[in-house]
Amino acid sequence: MLIKARQIAAVIPSRRNRYNPRKPRFSLYRKRNETERFFARLRLFRGIATRYDKTS
Repeated sequence: MLIKARQIAAVIPSRRNRYNPRKPRFSLYRKRNETERFFARLRLFRGIATRYDKTS
């Protein structure tokens, strides 16, 4: 399914040297960044969540 058909907007800012730069909404970019950092922190606790301890 095409992205435009689903009405999904780009959140990541485009590069500076792009000919037709996108204009992202920085409020959405900030929320996306918070979400990515949250899941990155959850991955740090993988050993606790899945109980990968050497002792019982």
